[in-house]
Amino acid sequence: MSTKRRYCVVGTPHHVYQRGVDRKEIFFSKDLRRTYLRLMEKYAKEACVQVHAYVLMGNHVHILLTAMKENGISMFMQNLNSVFVSKVNKVAGREGVLFSTRFKSIPVETMDYLLQLYRYIELNPVRANLTQHPGRYIWSSYHANALGYANSLITPHPDYLMLGDTVEKRLANYRKLVHSPMANELIEQIRWRTRLGYPIGSEKFLELLEEITGLPSNPRRRRSHCSA
Repeated sequence: MSTKRRYCVVGTPHHVYQRGVDRKEIFFSKDLRRTYLRLMEKYAKEACVQVHAYVLMGNHVHILLTAMKENGISMFMQNLNSVFVSKVNKVAGREGVLFSTRFKSIPVETMDYLLQLYRYIELNPVRANLTQHPGRYIWSSYHANALGYANSLITPHPDYLMLGDTVEKRLANYRKLVHSPMANELIEQIRWRTRLGYPIGSEKFLELLEEITGLPSNPRRRRSHCSA
């Protein structure tokens, strides 16, 4: 069976998602979570990838990033996963795979859609009933993007910077955005498109991606030459 090609459009934000095999735990300790974040920063720099937002859940991860060179996302994730799985297996005394599938990499249109992905990612712990407030969950970028905590892993996207002409205004406006109601329809759209591997954005954005990449942006537009 042929493998569906992944999107990797230089300069365009992508929502990256990966989960544990059989939906099992991938982080067996706080130290392993810290290790994962350190490795993210190391390999993001090596692959020229900018990380804008993230959350480490128990059995999956969400990362919002932009690759600044060709194949940057694949390079980043392959190096990150290879080293992290090796460390997990050594610490946990286990063997075999840790992640269930190839990671998903979904282009996201800038402006309104991108900021929606920011808060979708950082509100994951709230939707999973792990906490009532994202600020109480330490394994996400909420503390940097909403509270102004220093985090050398995070590179603010220009859309985020447009939230205000000062740090204080950006933080306040971002918190207001995060804590405003998020439509269930939008949440389901993000989940559906992420799971199936289709980009997120307006029809114009989706059509443009098809022209640039030759990959389908909707199931109904699948083309025979889009698989490799």
